[in-house]
Amino acid sequence: CCSRFGLSGTLQNFAVGVLILLLKPYKIGDYIEAQGYSGIVKEIQIFSTIINTPDNKQIIIPNGGLSTSSINNYSKEEYRRVDWSVSIAYGDDVDVAKAAILDMLRSDDRIVVKYVEDDRKMRADRKELEETSDNDDAEPEAAVEPVEKKSWIKRVFNSRKKVTVISDRIEAEHAKTLEMLPKADRSPFVALGVLNSSSIDITVRAWTRSEFYWGVFYEMNERFYKELPEKGLHFPFPQMDVHLNHINS
Repeated sequence: CCSRFGLSGTLQNFAVGVLILLLKPYKIGDYIEAQGYSGIVKEIQIFSTIINTPDNKQIIIPNGGLSTSSINNYSKEEYRRVDWSVSIAYGDDVDVAKAAILDMLRSDDRIVVKYVEDDRKMRADRKELEETSDNDDAEPEAAVEPVEKKSWIKRVFNSRKKVTVISDRIEAEHAKTLEMLPKADRSPFVALGVLNSSSIDITVRAWTRSEFYWGVFYEMNERFYKELPEKGLHFPFPQMDVHLNHINS
């Protein structure tokens, strides 16, 4: 009985491993969160997925469990939204705070100005220009015939024909559909969010490429702290007023 259950788990891990390799919900190098762990995918094996946590611990996750739980892939999308909540004191000028924060966001070229599509094109053009200038002085290399590396999956399913990956077709169809939709406005957003008991909380949102996410988040936090007081703004903190009544005996 126990061996039967063990075999069932092994077969499930194998089947899910094949599906992961075909459907590619994540790939090597992606930062994912699954089964209570988060980290960078280092290996996708047929029975398990290996990730390295931010503090460089290796976690081996059986593939079978990934079929029955959610997977958060932070690297799947090309762009992400960064969120902040900036608190200022009552009595401070909200308009000054909003203008100062917008100026900081607009001065960072990692942040999307308005449309993700325009930002993507701008960065692609910039990269192409840089590569062209770098290759101007380089000597031409002899053409080398690319050698196709046959993966394990290809050898299993068909040693002579290329395996059609289902996910590629699905993503291509999704891309066509997205191109037909109107562009979404991703301009930096700053607004008064919450009136707390001791602070005014300003909601701040901006879009950037996924690889820039944490850099933008932490650097903007530092800029808020350093530059907002220069505009006459104050960061509130919990305080308690104690009043003493003198009683004459």
